[in-house]
Amino acid sequence: MVANLAEAVDVSHRVHDFSNEEVRAALEPLLLGGELSAVASEEAEAWLAAEIRGKSYDRNTCALSLADCFLLAHAITGGDEIATADPALAEVARSEGIGVIGLPDSAGARP
Repeated sequence: MVANLAEAVDVSHRVHDFSNEEVRAALEPLLLGGELSAVASEEAEAWLAAEIRGKSYDRNTCALSLADCFLLAHAITGGDEIATADPALAEVARSEGIGVIGLPDSAGARP
């Protein structure tokens, strides 16, 4: 999802202080190699993302970003699995019947 790509780049810059070059070096091989894809959402996914966020979001216990909800909506409509290290995202995905590939927490790791 393009929204998730933007969120990942934003967090990499703002929270982890990665340079643009570091982020591109880490992500572009995955995008160009086909391991990841950046796709745009359709209107139906926007409605579903909003519905998921409305029923699942809680600032203290389940702080799903809107980009996370778009990812979930896309996985539901496309029958895809998601890969995440985010416990809240994984929990909501499982509750929606989405397969989850667990990733290790990569906080602080450099590409």
